[in-house]
Amino acid sequence: MPRSRPIEASRRPARALVIWVLLCFLGLGGDSFAASLDGRVSDAESGEPLAGASLRILGADGDRLPELSILTSGVDGRFRWPDIPRENCRLAWSAVGYEPREMVLDLMAGDLVGLELEMSRAVLGVEVVVVTGEAAGIEKDIQTGYVNLDRQTLSEVPGIIEDDPLRALQILPGVQSASDVSSGLYIRGGGPDQTLVLMEGVTVYNPTHAFGFFSTFNNDAVEDVSLYKGAYPAPYGGRLGGVLDVEMKDSTTPDISGKVGLSLISGRLFLEGRAGPDQWWGGARRSFLE
Repeated sequence: MPRSRPIEASRRPARALVIWVLLCFLGLGGDSFAASLDGRVSDAESGEPLAGASLRILGADGDRLPELSILTSGVDGRFRWPDIPRENCRLAWSAVGYEPREMVLDLMAGDLVGLELEMSRAVLGVEVVVVTGEAAGIEKDIQTGYVNLDRQTLSEVPGIIEDDPLRALQILPGVQSASDVSSGLYIRGGGPDQTLVLMEGVTVYNPTHAFGFFSTFNNDAVEDVSLYKGAYPAPYGGRLGGVLDVEMKDSTTPDISGKVGLSLISGRLFLEGRAGPDQWWGGARRSFLE
């Protein structure tokens, strides 16, 4: 009978040789073009290294190669990119505040290419911004301890008998009253005699009336009040506590109008209008406490 086993055994070394040759061919084909990059990213003007610069490998069509990830330069600006599998590719790098750059890579199989990449600062263009303002308004805004309240705000503060600008100021920070029936202002520890009270630039002495039940100022005739609790301007010098400047109403209504107020112990009347080219207004108050 013929012997077939020696023939089969003789084929095994040939198969193993073929498989080994194929594996070597595939292995060399996959890694036959493996180049590496080693370089540094720096500022073009100062030469200082740029940390955090983003680097990426692009194909010939400009798309990022899927098998390669994005690298970031280290603290010293250096980077290393091993195993680049293509010859026809480009290197692109960018950083915040710098113009992006790009270059074509001329690689050979097994090369270790050293690169010195420089970046120029980006020039950012902005539109022209014009800022306008009033000097007086800016001075008031930056004035320390300055408060301005208009007539409408003063009238919204509850009063005992009628609207009282002095009592409205007692609820502000840094302002205190001596008692519930006193309309004197104690500003930052200073007594009422240390607070300068002005009405249209004229000093008002002892601005209290009828044990504090009735205000010295008619709120219907007041335009606004300005309170300086500290660091007041030089024209207001002469006091240690603070300054209260009361501005009277500047009537601009074309018709005759007025207000009437009546309570259990007082009544008041305010009228305003125009007489030719001039404006006029008048106010009166009457207490029923005799």
